[in-house]
Amino acid sequence: MSISDFLHKDIIIFGSSIEGRKVYEILVEHNIKPLCYIDNDTLKIGTILHGLKHIPVNELLNMENYIVIIPSMYYKSMYKQLMDLKIMKKNIVLFDFYHEDQNIYDIPYKMKLLLLAHKYFIKK
Repeated sequence: MSISDFLHKDIIIFGSSIEGRKVYEILVEHNIKPLCYIDNDTLKIGTILHGLKHIPVNELLNMENYIVIIPSMYYKSMYKQLMDLKIMKKNIVLFDFYHEDQNIYDIPYKMKLLLLAHKYFIKK
């Protein structure tokens, strides 16, 4: 998958914690508008942050042509949850802001997104 393919998909951020909000800022800074947040917190479902609605994770089953970005130190359990839902691996971008060495780089654009995140946290 190329960067161009990435830009033509709906971008969904898994969680709106500090990391999720930072990913939102990074994407918008680069003219990429995410579609929504997904979350497991039932208190967040239906709420709006940055103009994006929080939807339950299982709503992904009703969607097409998307990429889920998991920007959390808990990415392993979140990834497992998506795998249990049979979400295709190619539709998931994993990285942990705090443990770069544990990131999974099996799709080319992951490195670019991580570098943007790294730039955001390290250079500022």
